[in-house]
Amino acid sequence: MLAIRAFLDAVGVKLRPEWARVKLSEVLEKAELGEPVPDLGIIGRLFAIQANESGKRHRVYVILGARSDDNNTSSEKAGYECLCLSESRRHRWSLDTCSFLELAVTGKTDRKLRRMLSKAQLNEMK
Repeated sequence: MLAIRAFLDAVGVKLRPEWARVKLSEVLEKAELGEPVPDLGIIGRLFAIQANESGKRHRVYVILGARSDDNNTSSEKAGYECLCLSESRRHRWSLDTCSFLELAVTGKTDRKLRRMLSKAQLNEMK
């Protein structure tokens, strides 16, 4: 539920404020009534459908906070942690430009991919 709220908050700030507000209200209502709440993957797909309907292209915005169990400072580590990589590897580019993350969240990317991840790998990133 926390991930859904973070995603909808991010969408509400930069992309679709009204859609995010309505969707968050629906999710909170379902949770309160004990009804099944859609998972983050479904919410992401619904957003992608809604964004595609408008005919506008949107970038993926990533919200990540510092981990409380991480004792290393960012200056000790080079690059960016990303869901598309194993824990021991890092990107040289920022997460908002990760093609795999964009593909996992929105279902498409306009960038050229050197390799393709499986559907299972993409679903695991959501």
